[in-house]
Amino acid sequence: MSGLMSISSASFGAEGVKVSLCNENDEKIYLAVAYEPEANLPLMSRGWWGVEPQKCSELELAVATDRLLVYANSESGALAWSGGVLLCANTKDKFDFSGAATIACSAGNLKMLGFMELSMRRLIEESSGRVPKYSFGPSTAERQGDLLKICNDTADVVYISYAQGRENNAKLAVAGWFKINPSSCHSAVRDTGSKILYLYGDNQKGDKRWKGETALCTDSYNGFNFDDSSGMDCRGNNQKLQLFKAIGMSVSGDFEYRLKLSDSTQVRSMVQLCNQRSEKITVAIAYDNLDFPGKVVTSGWYDLEGGKCGNAMPIESDQLKVLVENSQGDLIRSGAFNACVDLAVAFEFGDATNMQCEGGDLRVASFDSISIARGEVKVNLP
Repeated sequence: MSGLMSISSASFGAEGVKVSLCNENDEKIYLAVAYEPEANLPLMSRGWWGVEPQKCSELELAVATDRLLVYANSESGALAWSGGVLLCANTKDKFDFSGAATIACSAGNLKMLGFMELSMRRLIEESSGRVPKYSFGPSTAERQGDLLKICNDTADVVYISYAQGRENNAKLAVAGWFKINPSSCHSAVRDTGSKILYLYGDNQKGDKRWKGETALCTDSYNGFNFDDSSGMDCRGNNQKLQLFKAIGMSVSGDFEYRLKLSDSTQVRSMVQLCNQRSEKITVAIAYDNLDFPGKVVTSGWYDLEGGKCGNAMPIESDQLKVLVENSQGDLIRSGAFNACVDLAVAFEFGDATNMQCEGGDLRVASFDSISIARGEVKVNLP
């Protein structure tokens, strides 16, 4: 194929030339492109496209000249594919900028990134009649710093939270949750000067945990990044203390840690709540957090259809407390144990008997206690 006969000068969103951009790495990459939509017009920059490991993303772009500019970085931030053409991008969100080389690019998440230039003519000539392709491989990437890798040597999906700390530094920034598939790794750039990796993990089923002795605050359900996890009171909704394992690291250089089944602890009980009624019920639960004596966890609300059971949940206590309402909101089971709940939204409180429980829809509720055995347990309600 000669020339650029297949390249359209149509506007954005119309039919253009197809280009396959491929990820030859072990982790996901995010890529951006730039091109001239018409000859002699300023460059426009667009992003982001996520491309899974060993996969390709086929884009249809209104490229009107020989120039296609690309930029990519790995999900961990440890690798980048860049060049010398500075163009504006939004580092956090999708973007589509005209005049990308000259527009104001300093507010918020806007930043000038160095794009590398490819020849559409060469890509087309090398494609042998197929869709022209460019591959982002490890050999052409620029390392952005020393690498931290946390790898999963188990047969189950694992979710981790972690912090990188310096010796004698009590302030720890903790981030989570990161999903690691079996035989895969989570990679990140190491913090300069970090000597200790603080790590906590749960498997997908919830019956295995990787933990240690350092108490740090996490968010139970959402992705999070707490700047000072060790200094928080950790009493907000979905905030819960977990025991992190402290793992020594060399001062510099790449560091790898592997999660093994033999290093995990087994959760005491996996409890399944079952509704014995024909109508729907709604349940809140409470239990002692044995890792932190004196702290009680409450969570809810769990809807159970008539005659159905919910998903099994990990409980590290020999007593489960329950509060049950029917579909009309009438209380049908309660008891003498008092702890805080939120009447309006789904909640989990990690210190439900010591927190301030007033204002908004917070209320002290009374739970009934049920003894639970070790292992797989079904609790029939109400």
